[in-house]
Amino acid sequence: MMRSSAYVPELQLRRIARNHGFAMMELMIGLSMLALLVLGGVEMGARVQRLNAAHEDAEAMASFSQLVGQYWVANRAAIELVMSGQSQVGSVYCATNVSLDGLSLTPSFDTLKHTCVIDSTLLQAKGLWPQSMPTQRANNRWVAAFRQITNLNEVTGADEVFMFMSPLQNGQLMTQGEVKINLPLQAYVEQFQASMSELGGMGGFVPPLQTVGNCLYTSAVQQACGREWRVAISDFL
Repeated sequence: MMRSSAYVPELQLRRIARNHGFAMMELMIGLSMLALLVLGGVEMGARVQRLNAAHEDAEAMASFSQLVGQYWVANRAAIELVMSGQSQVGSVYCATNVSLDGLSLTPSFDTLKHTCVIDSTLLQAKGLWPQSMPTQRANNRWVAAFRQITNLNEVTGADEVFMFMSPLQNGQLMTQGEVKINLPLQAYVEQFQASMSELGGMGGFVPPLQTVGNCLYTSAVQQACGREWRVAISDFL
């Protein structure tokens, strides 16, 4: 009986051990599934953040384009004189890195390319930029490059504009060096495609230091591309 009485608790302990082991296995499986769900959630959250950033970029670019349009309408004649080399006050209308008081700036026009470049700081200095709106987003600033269309180096009377976001270097628009892309290529393209979709026909992207699809980015040719358009960046800058 004593063996019997001793034997019964032993069976119970074994059953409890087996049950405990089964419970631990369930727990491990549960934790594994939870880990997969958390990882999936992190990736989904990152994608949502990219899409939100794309939406905000598109909205900001749309607002910038409206202000650029207002500036162009008000100053078209003067800007065309600057681009064609007939003006002595080019930096008044075509400048970047402009201080709030307008005393410090970088003249940005090229009479050979027939171009005039402005950025959000110029619009701010001229009182066109809303005070509540920052002139840059993260480490990028909005830029617009106007260009007279020529034929055999003769001005045709038509103009075009290329608007984009440019990285900053020491607080100034970056003019040399390589642009660093923090996102993987697929994520970068996904974010810009989302922005393009919201901007419609005017939306586009600059490849991240390498050709993407039919949009060229080589040592010889760098393009910016949209759905129905493609331009050589060197024509404007």
